[in-house]
Parts: sequence; structure tokens; C-alpha cells
Amino acid sequence: MSTSTQFNSEWLKEPQFSSWVGVDTNSDARARCILCGVKIELGNMGRQALVSHSKGKKHINKEQMTMKI
Repeated sequence: MSTSTQFNSEWLKEPQFSSWVGVDTNSDARARCILCGVKIELGNMGRQALVSHSKGKKHINKEQMTMKI
């Protein structure tokens, strides 16, 4: 049986996520990337879905642009 991971507010305290992860108010099975403006489906990956998103080209570019400002 497939289960969906729920957003864990402890992730907001982790340095690698604290600057860009937000809560998706419409679903507890998603997180929100504040930089990219996208919703991240946690699915059965949970925290790893955030790690995976952070390694994407779009996210990396947004992070670099934010650092320049």
C-alpha cells in the first residue's frame, strides 16, 4: 500500500532548507519552494524530495541570483 509523507515542520529548522522551504497551506503532502515558486510533492520520498529539488538546475540558478542581490 502506497503512503504519502506529510510535511514535517522540523525541516524548516535545518540549515539546508530553512532559507527556501515553506509550508503548502493547501496540502500537508507538499512543501513549497519560496525561491522557485513551485510546490514540491513529497510522495513517499519525504525529505529526500526536498534534497532532490535543491539539486535541480532551476533551483540552483535562483539560489545563485539571490546570493548576488
